Amino acid sequence: MSHKQILKIIEEIRVSVPNAVQLFTNGKCLDFFFILNAIIPNAVAYYDGNHVITKIGDRYYDIIGEVKKLNHLPMIVHYPNQLKYRDLNYE
Repeated sequence: MSHKQILKIIEEIRVSVPNAVQLFTNGKCLDFFFILNAIIPNAVAYYDGNHVITKIGDRYYDIIGEVKKLNHLPMIVHYPNQLKYRDLNYE
């Protein structure tokens, strides 16, 4: 899936869900990953201790659109002993 198509999916979610930006940046960012992962199965969750972003290919996304990876690491680094939840993809 192309970068442009991914951004279009994110835009559709943002305009279809009331208060999507507030919702998915204040406590529901992992749920946003699950939505993207359901559409794009190779999506991978990344976490920085505060916010989950989604890696697809070599780019990172959240409800705002593309984000530049800062200190995010694959979820498995933060939770190495936790069982996979909802078939969470790890790198």
